Amino acid sequence: MQRKLFLVLITAVGLVIGGCVSSADAPSADDTPNVVGGYSEVAIDDPEVVAAAQFAVSAQQDATGVLIQYQRVIQAEQQVVAGMNYRLMIGFLEGGRSGTADVVVYRDPQGTYSLTSWVWDQNPELDRSRLRP
Repeated sequence: MQRKLFLVLITAVGLVIGGCVSSADAPSADDTPNVVGGYSEVAIDDPEVVAAAQFAVSAQQDATGVLIQYQRVIQAEQQVVAGMNYRLMIGFLEGGRSGTADVVVYRDPQGTYSLTSWVWDQNPELDRSRLRP
């Protein structure tokens, strides 16, 4: 009787542990595997994403001295670090012409933003000769 109870207990523990391990490695609802420490998609209308995008445009405008007007977030991903990284494709207007840029914005645990990266996407309509990368 004790042996049977022991086997049942060991089997139950094994099933619980196996379920925890397999659910941690399971793909997300959109079939994209969850990668610990990696980027994951986030809604483009998420308030934190929009705030990060608006900050990026403002910071780039301050750095270049060129009027850049935020339009929208086209694509968004986030990465949990000691704070949060937002990797975004944003749409903007510059000189009446639309453009896009790939940006990375870091938000520290206190909520302060910093622009880590701004890469202009290729757009022959915009004159990039006067802009710093």
